[in-house]
Amino acid sequence: MNYSKLLFRSAGIAALLVSTPALAQSQTDRARSAIVEAQAKIDAAIKVGATTEAPEALARAQASLRTAQEDLARSRELASIDDANQASAFADQALGITERRKSQAASVNQAVRSDAEATAAAAQTDAAAANARADAAQADAANANARAEAAAADAAVARSQPPIVIAPPAPPTTTVTTTETVRSTPAVRPAAKRRVVTRRTRTPAASVRRPSTTTRTTTTTVKTE
Repeated sequence: MNYSKLLFRSAGIAALLVSTPALAQSQTDRARSAIVEAQAKIDAAIKVGATTEAPEALARAQASLRTAQEDLARSRELASIDDANQASAFADQALGITERRKSQAASVNQAVRSDAEATAAAAQTDAAAANARADAAQADAANANARAEAAAADAAVARSQPPIVIAPPAPPTTTVTTTETVRSTPAVRPAAKRRVVTRRTRTPAASVRRPSTTTRTTTTTVKTE
């Protein structure tokens, strides 16, 4: 129940007590009405938490209310009315302090909740990023393991095959060309036997047979080691 509703009910109770015409109302009735109104406000302040939030103002309101009741019992109506009005004022103060502090507390709680929600959201974002990095690291590790296994398999295949012997390069060859000139003399056929007549004659130079010359080329290939 909020403050305005409590005041409305307090006013209703006071109206019931002073339902008689104003001229016929006595000071005693006015004192009783003021005491009832102050009591209603004090009760309202207690319900909203003034005992914790505004204990000093609530204690003053209750003390003034007791004084008003004592004044009324001693037939001191005017003093009772004043004390009751003072009790209502202290009760109003207690109500105001309580509502203000509760509003501030609600704002603080809302801010705390907002901060907590923001922190939780940031933590979730960080956790998601960390999970993504972990997944990437696992994928990299799996790829590295696969490459290592493939390399090991290649090495095993290489070990199982005989070694490849690379033949040395063939030595260079040197080609030597030799040209040989051979002179050949044609064979002279033996002359038929005939009678020999000795006669000194001079053989013309043109009739002398000269040996013929033949050129022969020989190619020899020599390997150099």
